[in-house]
Amino acid sequence: MNVPSIDSRLRVGMVAALGLGLAGQANASGFMIVEQSVHEVGRAISGATAGADNLGTLFFNPAGITRIEGTQGSAALHVIMPSAEFQGSGTTNIPASPGLPISGGNSETDEVGLVPNLYLVTDFDDRIKYGLGINAPFGLVTEYDPDWVGRYHAIRSELASLNINPTVAYRVDDRLSLGFGLSAVYTDVELTNAVDGVLAATSLGFCPGLPVCAVPPGSGAADGLVRLEGNDWGFGFNLGLLYELDDATRVGVAYRSRIDHTLEGESTTSVLGLQQVELIEADLTLPDTLSVGVVHRYGPRWAVLADVAWTNWSEFDELRVVSRTDGGTLLTQPENWDDTWRYSLGIEFSPDTAWTWRGGVAFDETPIPSAELRTPRVPGEDRTWLSLGFSWAPSEKLQVDFAYAHLFVDDSRIDNVDASFGYTLTGEYENSVDIVSAQLSYRF
Repeated sequence: MNVPSIDSRLRVGMVAALGLGLAGQANASGFMIVEQSVHEVGRAISGATAGADNLGTLFFNPAGITRIEGTQGSAALHVIMPSAEFQGSGTTNIPASPGLPISGGNSETDEVGLVPNLYLVTDFDDRIKYGLGINAPFGLVTEYDPDWVGRYHAIRSELASLNINPTVAYRVDDRLSLGFGLSAVYTDVELTNAVDGVLAATSLGFCPGLPVCAVPPGSGAADGLVRLEGNDWGFGFNLGLLYELDDATRVGVAYRSRIDHTLEGESTTSVLGLQQVELIEADLTLPDTLSVGVVHRYGPRWAVLADVAWTNWSEFDELRVVSRTDGGTLLTQPENWDDTWRYSLGIEFSPDTAWTWRGGVAFDETPIPSAELRTPRVPGEDRTWLSLGFSWAPSEKLQVDFAYAHLFVDDSRIDNVDASFGYTLTGEYENSVDIVSAQLSYRF
């Protein structure tokens, strides 16, 4: 049988189902990755803005690199192990067949993420420092069983980013340092979900001629798949200030700008033996952040650190997907995320010059305001960090860092209606995250 191309109504619905996932889950607020320093993982990000005692300060507060002596480099790897286990059900919500159960069972997403950091800092003169950071400030990876009950909302979601961040810092005097950096961020997105073959046949005018037309919607009969892929480069900056009140106490303020992307790529739909490729684009804003921190040392062995950070997630108020083929708007999806705060407190103990032990706690808010706006691609909730770590310097040139953090994530409710055919997913997620981090630093 010759099958016509997928019509406008159906392709809009298929892109809409994917559109919900352009903001995905990571272990921090929204889809942000805060594992940019093994020191900070070990003390629950409490020294991010004022710590200035490791090369990760290049990302968190570029003014802090004025405290890095000589030329140093570091390489780190963070293994992020999230788990989000869904229990619940799904129903159809279309006028012709409302309330029918969707086939499929519960599912869990537990994809492991690997996040690297590379940093290099060197002297220009006694007051000016140069640095370069390469890291991944945003990302997600979630994947469910292909036949689970929420397959029309999401199957696989992957967002990867690469940030190239050259930095310069200037020590104004013995107390004040200022820093500035530029960011070139490459972001790549791949998202998939199932398409209901029953509704596809109905929408395309094949019913009642096909056998699939006799099967109720949501049954999984003749399900298809839609895949969205897009990427883009975006540009921004980061600023930092570090002020040393005295030899024991310093404070820091840092700002990292938002990054605006226009992701360009393709939506590929495979259903009922046909395939449709749609050229698309979608705007995505990576949010700006502002943080304030303080560090106080009690003698040569003990230090207490605190940090407060604000993230401007309210910039993510809607998602608009546009066809590059005909210029039409395929989706305008409200998101209405909230701004978030993270509060961190840490402690360090240095028994000698070779060893430093650290720990910390933090509370990190979710930007998702309600169960109705939560999707399977973003199942997280508020989270509490509990972290431990250490540094060991076997010589004057080499240092080894290790950290472990467990994130206690609140159970999250979901009551989401997908934007294509109105299918509802209702239930609860049991969430948690474990992080293991290791780093080598070398002084040249």
